[in-house]
Amino acid sequence: MLFYPVPACRDNPAETMREVRRPAGRSVGQTGERPELLDIPTSWAEALEAARRPARLLLVGDVDTGKSTLAALLAREAVRAGRRTAVVDGDLGQSSIGPPTTAGLAFVEKPVESLDELPAAALHFVGLTSPINHLLQTVVALGDLVGRAERAGAETILLDTTGMVTGSAGRALKAAKVNLFRPDALIALEHQREIEHILAPYAHRQTPKVIRLKPSAEARPRTSEQRKARRERQFAEYLRPARDIELPLKEVGLEGTGWRTGERLPGHLRSDLETRLETEVWWAERTAEGVFAIVTDAPRAAAIRIARDSYGDVRVARRESLDGLVVGLLDAEGLTLAIGILLAVDLKVHRLRVRAPLADGAAVRAVRLGSMRLRPNGEEIGWNDPGAVG
Repeated sequence: MLFYPVPACRDNPAETMREVRRPAGRSVGQTGERPELLDIPTSWAEALEAARRPARLLLVGDVDTGKSTLAALLAREAVRAGRRTAVVDGDLGQSSIGPPTTAGLAFVEKPVESLDELPAAALHFVGLTSPINHLLQTVVALGDLVGRAERAGAETILLDTTGMVTGSAGRALKAAKVNLFRPDALIALEHQREIEHILAPYAHRQTPKVIRLKPSAEARPRTSEQRKARRERQFAEYLRPARDIELPLKEVGLEGTGWRTGERLPGHLRSDLETRLETEVWWAERTAEGVFAIVTDAPRAAAIRIARDSYGDVRVARRESLDGLVVGLLDAEGLTLAIGILLAVDLKVHRLRVRAPLADGAAVRAVRLGSMRLRPNGEEIGWNDPGAVG
């Protein structure tokens, strides 16, 4: 990625406050078509100044506090100050850089009004729209993208995080991001100290410096239905140029599953397993962990106990859990080329059929299974539990 020099900003900071724009007719954090003036709290001045210097800035805050709007503003200030600037979007569900289920990296070469304007330079597929059951995968994804930004020469790196800030999981996730990212400043958007449990450990440390900001008065909450509708629009837009790609299972690895890592059960044993489980067994294999089977209908608990009497540990997954599964398509270095939807698994010719915005599958060397399921038009079907597919 090449960076182009940007003249240093010589604006009066007060004027900068008045010049920031947001899309008309939308609240902070939403996108539209026409810009209009946005009032920025004067208390944000310290954060703006931090963005004008080479720095790592980590943004934290509850949902609907305007983190993405603030990130765009800070990126604008950094670019206008002549800094080589990168933004890492860690909001898997309400993403601005790349489709949902991914973390995205973008390089900022000119001032922008919204992160949605930035093309993704790199994606890291996590597989779900919430980090709650994917804490480790989320932290790994962000570490990967921050590392890429550094290697590309970014001087100012902004990490925009998810709104998961409550409970022990939210606390652990944000602490892991601080420990990995090692930010110069922790920029916190909060109404009434609701994220104090995240900020308190850094009160007596030199770094990161904690900068507390009040959300803009124009920040408006969105309902779960509005969030879902936005995700589905993003999926539909991302998948619009998609085509069906055939991937030979002998030429690609499967990530995020133990499926196809064992020895396939011969036909007579699979038939016996069907009898014991009282359901069609579509696939069965013996692994070091026991027998794993993909079945048509969920077996009764009693049937599983009967099967375990003969086969030891038996784990099952419903075939439905593969239908419309969101997957990441990875290249030979493990980089995310695109995300796609699993349409079919043909065990006769040992191929996967995936719909994805790629010209072909020539560069695909691995398929990472996610947990979300979609229809080809981007409509959400549901989610799999962790480990549902082996």
